[in-house]
Amino acid sequence: IVRRGVRFVGRTFIAGEGIVQSERALAGLERQGKSFTIDQLGELVLTEAEANRYLQRVLDTIEYLGTRAEAGRLNQAGIPLAHVSIKVSALSSFCSGDDPEESYRRIAPRLKRVLEFARDRGVFINADAEHYPTRDLIPEILFRVLAEHPALRRTDAPLVGVVLQAYLKDAL
Repeated sequence: IVRRGVRFVGRTFIAGEGIVQSERALAGLERQGKSFTIDQLGELVLTEAEANRYLQRVLDTIEYLGTRAEAGRLNQAGIPLAHVSIKVSALSSFCSGDDPEESYRRIAPRLKRVLEFARDRGVFINADAEHYPTRDLIPEILFRVLAEHPALRRTDAPLVGVVLQAYLKDAL
């Protein structure tokens, strides 16, 4: 019973090991009129090579979603149906609230590339502020990239958001 319960919950939140393997589940959600986000999971990144691999996986996911029927279409909230959630801190081997300038210097170029790539394909990016020690830093980096590159901002449909863990009392 426990095993079946775990599988059910797993299928509810994990559509597949990769984007292509998730196609059937995504199509089912679309038929039900539901929106979804593809969460490009990232763990602690220790090297720039790992950060580059993570970046490439994000770009591949955006490319794939950009070819699907929902690319460019908006949901009822006016947000593009194609969503990718990224772990911003995984874009670099260095992300520290103790040195926000160095963190920005290392993360910003890759984040800008992700945002440009997504914008050009009509894909929404959720920037996940996932770790408490860097929770405030992630939105700062994102907003600074957007401020420095006005072409990344759109007024007709937002293309970027920030995910905060609402269960934290100070997330409000």
